[in-house]
Amino acid sequence: MKTLDDKLLLILMKQTENKMIAYIMKFIAVYASKIFMTIYGVYIIFLIIIRDPILIPFLVGPLLSLLSVVIIRHFVKRERPFVMYAIEPLISHDKGPSFPSKHGTSAFAIAFAIFWIHPLIGGVAIVLALLTGISRIMVGVHYPSDILAGLLIAIGMTRLAYVISFILL
Repeated sequence: MKTLDDKLLLILMKQTENKMIAYIMKFIAVYASKIFMTIYGVYIIFLIIIRDPILIPFLVGPLLSLLSVVIIRHFVKRERPFVMYAIEPLISHDKGPSFPSKHGTSAFAIAFAIFWIHPLIGGVAIVLALLTGISRIMVGVHYPSDILAGLLIAIGMTRLAYVISFILL
């Protein structure tokens, strides 16, 4: 019996039968992380230059998010959809654990780190993070719940970093 997660995965993956959608999703799945790292790097440099103490939670939130993913993956060794369904993913990917999504978590963590200091730019980054997550599902390397878990981890850890920094600083 298929779960809701499996059903959503298959519905989204089916959309890539359209070659244009497949191309766009592959592009986003491969290049969005590079865009996020560039934006994040620019923000870090800017915050260092202006000596803004917000730099601390801006760095700590995504770091806590990534650390959470590493810890969870140590205990939850969920096979990727392309392994489980014996299909060829639309992008090259290793067969390591899929839950939670490292790319999704990183994208959301950076987006929310930006959002907490610049809501407008952060809102745009959140939309790009959502597209990143959807693309990772559509190319066959993640389940929807992998992305949802990454979103929740990112929101929680980035918010925690900002709240603690405001209490301590």
